[in-house]
Amino acid sequence: MSTDLTKPQLQRLKGRDWDALREAWLSYIPPFSGLGAIPDQSSDDLLDVQGFSPSLHQPERTSQVAGVRSSVLSEAICLYQKAKNTNYAARHLHDRGLETWSLFNYYHSAYLGAKGIMYLLGVTVPLLNNKRWILDVFAAPENDRSGKKIKPDSLTDFMSIPLPGLDQHQLWAWFQRVLASTRSAPWDRELAKDIHLIGASRDMTRQRNGLLYRPPFWIASDLLQPLAVPSAIPETYGLDADDPEFLSSLCGHVHLIFDSLLQDLGKLSLPVRLQMEAALKFE
Repeated sequence: MSTDLTKPQLQRLKGRDWDALREAWLSYIPPFSGLGAIPDQSSDDLLDVQGFSPSLHQPERTSQVAGVRSSVLSEAICLYQKAKNTNYAARHLHDRGLETWSLFNYYHSAYLGAKGIMYLLGVTVPLLNNKRWILDVFAAPENDRSGKKIKPDSLTDFMSIPLPGLDQHQLWAWFQRVLASTRSAPWDRELAKDIHLIGASRDMTRQRNGLLYRPPFWIASDLLQPLAVPSAIPETYGLDADDPEFLSSLCGHVHLIFDSLLQDLGKLSLPVRLQMEAALKFE
């Protein structure tokens, strides 16, 4: 059975400074072959073929691996586009009165978005030789102190953290850690605060898991026929894991955070801005 992550475990992943990270990304903009292009090679594949083999027992600082950063950025943008597509599918079901299954899709849109935000903030979750790690591809300098401004050219190393596994609720816990420890963030702080205040990461997945694994669990009154008037999708601050509309609210929070990051990077990179604009056709 998967375990909950402790605060000391999460704190092995150090903080980051978005201003420095945004500038650092400009040296690794991938050569997109077109709008909505799926990455040719995953960052996991690049790590594997180059023999990346970090410690299985403790966090380890290593030199960066050629090509991985560009691949990670490409994957982050692909995850953004997948999240937008899935969000559109959720709204499509919602508008047709299939509210419960739209919430299931909203969850997966939020999950894709959360993972993409982590990638855009330089934190990936590679699977190599059936082992899982947290990999920070822009590890802060060893002498970094909270509140100290980081220079982009100091982000030279990778930092790997071995994991016994990675269930979905554990990825949400890492996502909360990344949001809470990012400085100079362009997103609305209230959105990140709402996500951080979901104290148990398992609450992020509870309704989704209920639909899959608990036969009596259903959310709306649409099991045998679509609703004539579906519930309104919340557009306010605040997240309550017991709210029937929690999954759509969580999705909205994640998308607004992801939008703000890519908009900020897109100001400095036309290729990134064009990829983002292509995904927004689903809005």
